[in-house]
Amino acid sequence: MPPVFDQAICIRHWDWSETSQTLTLLSRQHGLLRLLAKGSRRPNAPFSGGVELLTRGEAGIILKPSADLGLLTEWDLSETFPHLRRRLSAYVAACYGADLVQHLVLDRDPHPDLYDALLCLLRGVADDTRAPAQLLVFQHRAIASAGYAPELTVCAATSQPLPKAATYHYSPALGGLVRAAQPDAQTWPVRAATVELLRAVAAMRIDDGPDALSDPAILDAGKATIARANRLLASIIRMTLGREPPTLRTVFPDLAAGH
Repeated sequence: MPPVFDQAICIRHWDWSETSQTLTLLSRQHGLLRLLAKGSRRPNAPFSGGVELLTRGEAGIILKPSADLGLLTEWDLSETFPHLRRRLSAYVAACYGADLVQHLVLDRDPHPDLYDALLCLLRGVADDTRAPAQLLVFQHRAIASAGYAPELTVCAATSQPLPKAATYHYSPALGGLVRAAQPDAQTWPVRAATVELLRAVAAMRIDDGPDALSDPAILDAGKATIARANRLLASIIRMTLGREPPTLRTVFPDLAAGH
């Protein structure tokens, strides 16, 4: 069976033997792939000196429908993101992004928009001023790819338009904003500025590509608003999964246990 080629980002790897590795790659056209790279640790292997975590390359892959583990036949390294090795905050954010991919999407289910968002995150965390906004866009794209994007335009309970308010109410059970907090249901208060920011993020075109974070409504929202929106999405992701991703607290150490 001849290999197919695709752009991919390595989001997990571990040693299989003295000469081989087992990898998890997020590829652009083939989705999340779990692969065996035979001989990848040998000096003369066709793997650009081995496949390292949080690097991007062109992957030659063989996928068999009857096997969960595919084969990596080639790896042409394209991007190493050196800032991830220089700054802990950048590395932590990138690891969180890789963690969410593995928890939110199924194997071999293509999500080109999620690949673009992860690539955007890996590049964007090099700039401290843009890193929080890049993380916000990635978190929204990740949860949207899993089919759980929060409903922000109409009431999640009635499907009626939401009137403008200084404070909205998010219902974790319904997965969206509701017209008013109900006394017998858990809701989270969300400021209007946070809602407007998340609506701008949700409206970003998927085909804008990995370098397209230029919307002033996102970049100029203010540090506090971006931080609140990031924490809200992290809380939604935790509720959606029913557990806390291992890296979540490294990025959001102050996130309350139930919110």
